[in-house]
Amino acid sequence: MKQLQQFLRLIGSLLLMQGSMVILFLTFSISLSSPWSRAIRPDLLHGWIHVGWAMLIWLGLKRGQAIALGWSFSLFYLLFGLLGLAVHHPWGLLLDSGENLFHLLVGSISLALTIQQASQKQT
Repeated sequence: MKQLQQFLRLIGSLLLMQGSMVILFLTFSISLSSPWSRAIRPDLLHGWIHVGWAMLIWLGLKRGQAIALGWSFSLFYLLFGLLGLAVHHPWGLLLDSGENLFHLLVGSISLALTIQQASQKQT
């Protein structure tokens, strides 16, 4: 199996788990002690964005659109990470430097894998 698809499956699964947990914890007023509170921040919009991306990833992979999905995901995450570094809590999301660096890291890995797979497909 190709690395981009494996990476997107992993990220899609993690985003779905994290986003779902945020939504459920907020729905049932569950709070966690540190350091877990940083992994599952009380940020409903952020949770829904994660769930939305997870659904887009799984739908895109099912339709065989890994390269297009890789470009979209990479661009979104890289731009979002840069926005988060430039603006404190962009769009009202509770993002601090750790989350912004995570977005930049994940976006960079996705971009590298997308470029690799796109170049292999052309040859």
